[in-house]
Amino acid sequence: MLSSGRTVVPTISSNNSSNVLQETRQETRQETRQETWMLVGLGNPGKEYTRTRHNVGFRVIDAALKMLQIESKFDPYLDAEIATHRVEQSRLLFVKPQCFMNNSGETLLKVIKRFQCPAHSCLVITDNVDLPVTSLRLRVKGSRGSTHNGIRSIVQTLGTVDFMRLYVGIGLPLPQQSLSSYVLGRWHETEDTEYQETFRRAACAVLDIPNKTIAQIQQELS
Repeated sequence: MLSSGRTVVPTISSNNSSNVLQETRQETRQETRQETWMLVGLGNPGKEYTRTRHNVGFRVIDAALKMLQIESKFDPYLDAEIATHRVEQSRLLFVKPQCFMNNSGETLLKVIKRFQCPAHSCLVITDNVDLPVTSLRLRVKGSRGSTHNGIRSIVQTLGTVDFMRLYVGIGLPLPQQSLSSYVLGRWHETEDTEYQETFRRAACAVLDIPNKTIAQIQQELS
């Protein structure tokens, strides 16, 4: 028997159509949920600053990268050491500015523009002389009147205080010691050893950012 010439189009049941639509919506929601967390350790570049109190931000980032077994690479345009890591639907962007502390904001602005990461998804890790030695404190945001040159540069350049901070306590200098000589001074070997556990705890807190609430992390650090 000859064919009638009509093309037979296979039909999709309403159930199958509903399943396809549901899967499409689910994939769209998963793409929308992807977030970038910018994790920034502040410090000064150069071997002479490696083990100074002002460079605890670098040390925390280094500890986190060691846990993940990844390495950062220098980006000349951003003037920063950069590394990325994906955790489920989130991307962790590790940043170590290689400009000096006072110009940290310039590097952060470039990174934010390239990776389209809003300021409120940025966590800045830095030293704090007002906190006891080896203590850690996580804050959702701070004030414009910070006495820390790195934080001040970021606030002035970005025009906002709406970024998270993880403070690493380094304690106050001795009465006869200037603040600059204290924060730029090297730790004694015993002090550096004491801080290894602090850097580990801080690194764990940083890596928990995509999976836990700020309140949960603050509780664990207290």
